[in-house]
Amino acid sequence: LTLLPGNRLGAMATDGKSDIWWNYATEEKALASFTEIARLVNEHALAFFNATATSQGIIEVHEQNTFGDQVRWGTPGWGEYDLAHIYLHAGD
Repeated sequence: LTLLPGNRLGAMATDGKSDIWWNYATEEKALASFTEIARLVNEHALAFFNATATSQGIIEVHEQNTFGDQVRWGTPGWGEYDLAHIYLHAGD
């Protein structure tokens, strides 16, 4: 499965409604930003990777639309082809 670039953590955290840019102009702002980034990585990015660690996991996440519009599946024009390989790998 090819996940297209452009899925940003800030967009994932807001369900694609907006994006977040973190401030690191001062040490205090940077620490607050990095703390928030670590929290969002745990909540969003790691949740995605943990849920899609196997072919069956990818299928379940895709069919249930678990991550909504946060993830763009497959290469343009080849998404069904990419997913078909995952179904085959899972034995379907």
